[in-house]
Amino acid sequence: MVKANMGRTDVIIRRFVALGTFLGALVAWFVYGHLVWTAVLGFFTLVLVVTTTLRFCPTYAPFGFRTNRGERNEGTPREPPSSRT
Repeated sequence: MVKANMGRTDVIIRRFVALGTFLGALVAWFVYGHLVWTAVLGFFTLVLVVTTTLRFCPTYAPFGFRTNRGERNEGTPREPPSSRT
């Protein structure tokens, strides 16, 4: 499994954009009948849905970008509380 590099806000924004591109694909197909725009928007929607589901953006990885700095990653154990007295 890949290590998550997308934060909650990034995921929410991408899901709204995916919804918009999906609706745009529907309009392109049913209203205008443009197969090319439907395919382009549909592919873009699919990429957004897959990346938000995995919480991993492949374009962030080569540059070391992460938007989940303060969040706990899936599968990483929590650190035990320090026992300072």
